[in-house]
Amino acid sequence: PHHQIVEGWVPAPQAEVANAEAHFRKKSTAEPIHVALRWIDAYRDRSVEKIVRLYDPDATHICACGGQTLVAGQMALRAYWFDRLANYPMKQVLELNGLDDASASLRYVGGNSTVEANLMLGPAGTIAY
Repeated sequence: PHHQIVEGWVPAPQAEVANAEAHFRKKSTAEPIHVALRWIDAYRDRSVEKIVRLYDPDATHICACGGQTLVAGQMALRAYWFDRLANYPMKQVLELNGLDDASASLRYVGGNSTVEANLMLGPAGTIAY
């Protein structure tokens, strides 16, 4: 996913976010939302293996955190997520949206920053970018 650190966002009340997540889990059949929810669960669980399994084997990941970083391949993704999950735990999901039939966006608090992530799925239904 493409991550961008966003400053100045006001966190939504946690109850509203929980209600929105529950709604998506029960009502949505859109694949990008389901992948995003699994991504959120894996992030919250701090499970490197769960997150990496959501990515296509040829996926690329661009992170704007601490400068532009390109991550490509399963080994690089595993190393990237090991660091991110250890040092920037997800504290709160602020927003989750399905953009189209192949992508979703979310905003969350990771570490002490608000982060925007776009998850773009490939033909196999895994994260391609």
